[in-house]
Amino acid sequence: MVAAALLALSVPFRVAGYLPDWRAADFQESWAKGLTEVIVFSASPKSDGSLDTSKLDHFPWAKLRALRTKQGTRITFALGGWDRGTANFPVVAHDPALRNTFAKAVNAACDKYKLDGVDFDWEHPKNPTEEADYGKLVQAVKESFKGKDRTTSLTIAGWQKFPKDKLQYCDFVQLMGYDHEGKHSTMEDTVKDLDLVAALGAKPAQTVLGVPFYGRTYKGQKSEATYADIASRFTLKPEDDTAGDFYFNGPKTIAAKVALARKRKLAGVMIWEIGQDATGPLSLLAAINRAKP
Repeated sequence: MVAAALLALSVPFRVAGYLPDWRAADFQESWAKGLTEVIVFSASPKSDGSLDTSKLDHFPWAKLRALRTKQGTRITFALGGWDRGTANFPVVAHDPALRNTFAKAVNAACDKYKLDGVDFDWEHPKNPTEEADYGKLVQAVKESFKGKDRTTSLTIAGWQKFPKDKLQYCDFVQLMGYDHEGKHSTMEDTVKDLDLVAALGAKPAQTVLGVPFYGRTYKGQKSEATYADIASRFTLKPEDDTAGDFYFNGPKTIAAKVALARKRKLAGVMIWEIGQDATGPLSLLAAINRAKP
């Protein structure tokens, strides 16, 4: 029991942040301060089980790899994301031979770009068959990582299903705690989403709470804006979560969500996405770094 407690204390609080390809050229080291992992976004599956990694070629790899030396940051890559690879995931996941080809392609990408693992982001399986196949796909990749220091993360919405017996092949289960209707990322919805992920079978020690670095309108015409843009357009205080028609998470709410993650003994938090933050006292990343263990 004592050894287990000491091990738990030695595991750093996970702070993972996505860096999408459309922000790659503007990447600044300050965006990654305190991050334990940067997830570059993204590659996507092809129908033959290979990967389209063309978007990965445009990232500032020298800067990203320097983060490993400076602060021990792991660099992984996302597979999929909203409309990327949506049509091909079901085809590849359903066929054992294609799953094997896919696992080899993931390892080849990790070798080529010197990456520490992969994040699965199929949005979304449409039926029980696709959900079951998704579990088999994650298993195939995780088993192909045997003997290598590579991790798998599964990024899901709170309502999303995933086979309970396949969660063992996910080092992390990342909850997208945002994009609800109305005020899209309230504390109340976050608690409900975490309860859903727990009911799915994810352990606290593998669960990661996703937080938004952007706002969405909760009345009037639907639109989105980066938190940095909202902070530049309105005079904000750290406790503010609304401005104009926008709802977002300000520093006080972000810190409260980090505190919630700590209280529930979660693995950490995840950010979508690191290129959207404001600078100075309103910085959300700074709020996370102050609030984390």
